[in-house]
Amino acid sequence: MKSRVFLIITIFALLGTMLISCSPVNTVVLTGATFTNDECGASITIADIWSMKKCKQSDLGPHVFLVQFFSDDFDSDIVFLAQNNSMNFTAEEAVDIDISNMRANKDVEFELKDKGPVDLKEYDAYRMIDKFSARGITIYQKRIYIVTDKYFYGIILNSKTRKAFDRDLGAFDKAIKTLVITK
Repeated sequence: MKSRVFLIITIFALLGTMLISCSPVNTVVLTGATFTNDECGASITIADIWSMKKCKQSDLGPHVFLVQFFSDDFDSDIVFLAQNNSMNFTAEEAVDIDISNMRANKDVEFELKDKGPVDLKEYDAYRMIDKFSARGITIYQKRIYIVTDKYFYGIILNSKTRKAFDRDLGAFDKAIKTLVITK
């Protein structure tokens, strides 16, 4: 049952750098480079050079929001998503389920580079760094999952090349430190 909850996360991970088609969302407030979603009680700040694409909830299914930031050359993107934590799982369980789903997918060549806890304020946070290939496309990723009583948050760096991953990892790590969760 828990693996079904993560199906949407795995789909976003696989589609990360393939420009997700989505409609503008009404509940988003943007101040400079800070994205805020009051419904899910979260905000994150991304460097000004990254462009943004937002999805409205009806594009994603119930209780999910997603915003995607793109580097100026579109070789990397950062996906920020949230969904209800109805299964009451931990961040470590979320990473383990995601790894299992990726390994079970016969269409994906998956390589886990690293995983472990993240010191992120008072939040239950866990990370994984991986590389996967599907349909001739290779993606380098760092994923951080944060869990509260009400919500699961995922922040994912997707890069088309190792060079872009190394270049944009600093911007990703800087953005993680700006995360504010109020619910």
